[in-house]
Amino acid sequence: MTSGAPSGKHYPLLHNLPPVIRLAEESPVSYTHTTMIVFSKAIRPSLLFICLILWLLPSVVVSQESQGQPRPDFFLPLTRETAQVLLSGIPVTDSQIEEFMTTGMLIRLDSENAHPDLNPLPQATADIRQAWESNPGNITIQTLIAYPLPKRFATLTEEEIRLRLYNTFSRYSTMAGIEYWSESRQRMRTFYIDSYRINPDFPDRPLPDATYQQVPPKEYVTLRQRDASFGDNRYRLTINNYPEGIHARIENLTTMWYKILPIAEPQGVRMDLCLSIKDSYLLFFGSTRLQAPGIFGIRDRAEDSFFNRLIALYNWYTGLLTEN
Repeated sequence: MTSGAPSGKHYPLLHNLPPVIRLAEESPVSYTHTTMIVFSKAIRPSLLFICLILWLLPSVVVSQESQGQPRPDFFLPLTRETAQVLLSGIPVTDSQIEEFMTTGMLIRLDSENAHPDLNPLPQATADIRQAWESNPGNITIQTLIAYPLPKRFATLTEEEIRLRLYNTFSRYSTMAGIEYWSESRQRMRTFYIDSYRINPDFPDRPLPDATYQQVPPKEYVTLRQRDASFGDNRYRLTINNYPEGIHARIENLTTMWYKILPIAEPQGVRMDLCLSIKDSYLLFFGSTRLQAPGIFGIRDRAEDSFFNRLIALYNWYTGLLTEN
């Protein structure tokens, strides 16, 4: 297993994203992202089609340079004591702790034999690892980002904070219109055009966002989202709530298409998001795993596209948390 990223590439800073932590000791590194694509036996386009799809996908990049709207850095640098508390239980080196103090962020790229070791929520680790082991993939992307809780949270009890986090996460309709930085277009681009909850039996009837009086231990949610790249799809969210945080598993229920080409059968796309609170900070973990051809630079573009989706969701969630 390798950590860090390929050396020798530079990536512009994403919208609301701090400089990326370098997990390898090489100089500036690069990453990129969209939602997880797994080509299954049931729907397996030719290699030429796969290459065409990934080559055309908008690419995103990360580096030490400013691009778009930089993330506020009012809480940086972190003290070493705070960084060590936030990273407790996560295997990191001293140099990575120092980078986390500066950027508030960790990124890890791995090959086939990956482990969700950036996940701050131990209860979710076994589920994520089992999914990775059962799905072939040559790219695994993990990111862990710290974000300070708004000051008004200081007056809330632990249970009230968990409820606030969950109700914020449940505002799925607000995903409509969120944006990501497109390197190929050199501008921000719309991610989801539409987003709303549905009853699986009545997919054409949008449901309002739910507001909870207490956090459910487990919940299943069906979303319908119109994606600027992959069209109109339905997703199943399996959300587990633990005393230490929230784990959301996101899987597609419909075949995903890029223009006229099928790219993933139902349940061929999986993303994991974990939200945890430590020392008055939110820890946002996102991961995705995919199989991508290693020719014509397709793998690098796939990394960029998939990383971008995770960052767009991070920006969406922390933006809501700050506003409300």
